[in-house]
Amino acid sequence: MMRTDACRSTDATRHSGESRNLERQTPGPVARDPGFRRGDEIELRGDGRKLRGNGRKRWSGEKKGWIDGNAFRHRVRAFLLACMTLLALALPARAVEVREVRTPGGITVWFVEDHTVPIVAMNYAFYGGAAHDPEGKLGLANFLSAMLDEGAGDLKSAEFQERMEELAMSMSHSAGREWFAGSFRTLKKNAAESFRLLALAVNKPRFDQQPLERIRRQLIAAVRSRAQDPDTLAWRAFRKMLFGDHPYARDAEGTEEGIRAVTRDDLRGLHRRLFARQHLLVTVAGPSRKRK
Repeated sequence: MMRTDACRSTDATRHSGESRNLERQTPGPVARDPGFRRGDEIELRGDGRKLRGNGRKRWSGEKKGWIDGNAFRHRVRAFLLACMTLLALALPARAVEVREVRTPGGITVWFVEDHTVPIVAMNYAFYGGAAHDPEGKLGLANFLSAMLDEGAGDLKSAEFQERMEELAMSMSHSAGREWFAGSFRTLKKNAAESFRLLALAVNKPRFDQQPLERIRRQLIAAVRSRAQDPDTLAWRAFRKMLFGDHPYARDAEGTEEGIRAVTRDDLRGLHRRLFARQHLLVTVAGPSRKRK
C-alpha cells in the first residue's frame, strides 16, 4: 500500500511538472484563436502578467512567432518614409512665382497664386514691438496683440468671436521685439466678409473694459507661470548677460507690474503709432481674384 501511494505521488509530481513546463512553453493565444487580432494585448498564461510598453509584443500573421513592438514600428516608419520619398520624386518640381501687387490704398503686397485648396492665407507685420514698450508698462505691445479680436466696430467681443466662427476664419496677432505680426486664414467663398472683419479689427478695435480686464488677468497668469519655468529663467539670464540693460534683454510678454499699469488709453495710443501704412509688410497666398 505504501509503495502504491509513493508511485501515485511520483506520477502526480511528474504530471504537475510537465503541466507547468507546458504552460511556460505556451506563448499565449495561438493563431487558431478566432478572437485574437493583430495588435491585441497578450496575456501570458504562466504568471498572468501582461506585456506592455516597449516590451509589448505583437503576433505576426506571416510567421508563427513573435516580433518586438519597436522593430514593428521601425519597419512601418521606414516603409512610410520610402513611400513619401518616391512620391516626392514622382511629382514635378515647379518654382513659386511671387508677384508684387499694389493696392488702391498704396499698400504693397507680395502675392503667390495657389489653387491647390480654396483657402486664402495672409501674414502681415508692422514695424515696432515689445522693445519699444515704455518703462513701467512692459508688456504693452503683447497686451495689444491679445485685444484685437475682442470686439471691433459695432461688434462686441462675443459677437465678433461668433462672426469669426460663422465665417470659418482665423486671426491671431503676436508682438515680437521689433515687429507686430498678424496671421489670417479664411475660405475663398467667405473671403470678402472675412477681410471686412479683419479690417474692423485692425482699424477699429473697441478695447471694451470687460474683455480688457479679462485679458489682463490671463496675461498676468501667463507671466507668473513662466516665472516658474526653468527654461524661461535660464533664457532670461542668458539675454541679460548678452544684452545687459538694452531693451532686447526684456521679456516680450512683459512683467506683472507693467501689465497691471496698462490702461485703455495706452492701448489706443500704441495702436495709432504702430498701425501705419508706411510700417506695413503683407504676404498673401491663395486663389487669384481674376480667376473667380
